[in-house]
Amino acid sequence: MGAKWVNVREISPGQVLGDSVCANMGKVLLSKGACLTTRSIQLLQNWGVIQVLIENYSDDASNAGDTGDTGIVENIVQTIDADKAKAFLEIDKKIDQLLINVDSVFDSVPKYRTIPLKPLQEISHSIFSELLEKNGLAERVITRNFDEDDDFKVHAVVVASLTAIISREMGFNHEQIIQATLAGLIHDIGRLIPSPTGRTSQSEHIENAAILLKKTIGIPKEIVLGVLQHHEKMDGTGIPMGYSAERIHPYARIIAVADFFHNLTCRTRKIDSFYTLDILRDEMFSSLDPEITQIFIRKVRDALMNTGVVLNDGRRALVTYFHSNDSRFPIVRTLAGEVVDLGKSPNIRIERFDNG
Repeated sequence: MGAKWVNVREISPGQVLGDSVCANMGKVLLSKGACLTTRSIQLLQNWGVIQVLIENYSDDASNAGDTGDTGIVENIVQTIDADKAKAFLEIDKKIDQLLINVDSVFDSVPKYRTIPLKPLQEISHSIFSELLEKNGLAERVITRNFDEDDDFKVHAVVVASLTAIISREMGFNHEQIIQATLAGLIHDIGRLIPSPTGRTSQSEHIENAAILLKKTIGIPKEIVLGVLQHHEKMDGTGIPMGYSAERIHPYARIIAVADFFHNLTCRTRKIDSFYTLDILRDEMFSSLDPEITQIFIRKVRDALMNTGVVLNDGRRALVTYFHSNDSRFPIVRTLAGEVVDLGKSPNIRIERFDNG
């Protein structure tokens, strides 16, 4: 007997995976060597997996018994924790260096009232060439607990990173991804100019950005539009011009989604990422671009599969499934092997991400 690719509808409990099952961008869903159970087979079907490699396959394998669910959960947790720890360490090092670089560049803006284009272009290129290729980037920038004292520069780097992720998912070429990333990085740069009132409004920071951008020699028009239009809305109710739909540059529409998401989740810390996805879904019928929003929601949901969470009763769990039209209440699997559908459990909710 040898390994054989088998349709998921034909596999049985007790069989062993000959290779890891991965989602888009290489995220491990079930690891090589995992012993299949009734529940894990159901999860494979829920995830849309068509076939898997089975070790020592024989036609009699269907007679194998179910080995229980707890073992598969522990197997997943151990593999994912090890993989994530390594991947997240690399991502964190890159992000931390980017934050240092961004802080240094942004410090000069209020003093000289100019945008240092070259170093910001280098930072955007670093996000593209060093971060975007990393598996787990989306999950990490969503789940990491950043220092609240670094709010402005963190928001800039996170929005830039999410903008890069969305741009790639939309099929942009390298130059377009880097341009969109730069626009995301400086989308709030007008807030660096002090306001007489002490708090810069949306309209003020757009006006400030326009003044800074006008003095910036060599900055592409597309980036300028991405920055100045990111508060426009698809229904025409935004600022500064009240443009709608196709009159809003694609970079601005992408930044609007990334900015909206981060402002509601990691920045305010008032609304969890799962609920925010449902808010995004509702907003795509008015203020946000529907295609871009759907792409982003799919990407984030994929990134959050098998993410560790802590429930409000203290139990640790993994996100295992999202309902098609509801991101707020996914199905989770506790480390003890219990499956909990949060949509049917009104007294149980996700308290926070499990960062170890």
